[in-house]
Amino acid sequence: MKKIIIVLIFIAFCLVSQGQKPIIQTKYTADLAPMVHNDTVFLYTGHDEDDAFGFKMHNWLLYSSTDMMNWTEHDVVAILW
Repeated sequence: MKKIIIVLIFIAFCLVSQGQKPIIQTKYTADLAPMVHNDTVFLYTGHDEDDAFGFKMHNWLLYSSTDMMNWTEHDVVAILW
């Protein structure tokens, strides 16, 4: 139940912010997939390359947060070819 509440808070946070303060500000990302484990939100996302026309996604990135305000960027978690 606690995990569901955290995910709902995350969704509400995203809707309220409406791009005013996006979580990821330094890279082009899409297809966010949030997951919760032990009071930590893990955010998996595809990464679109800067030189892409349309889309050019070769990897998935991982971000995590325990307070939904401060996010830690982790290494690439999957490479797609």
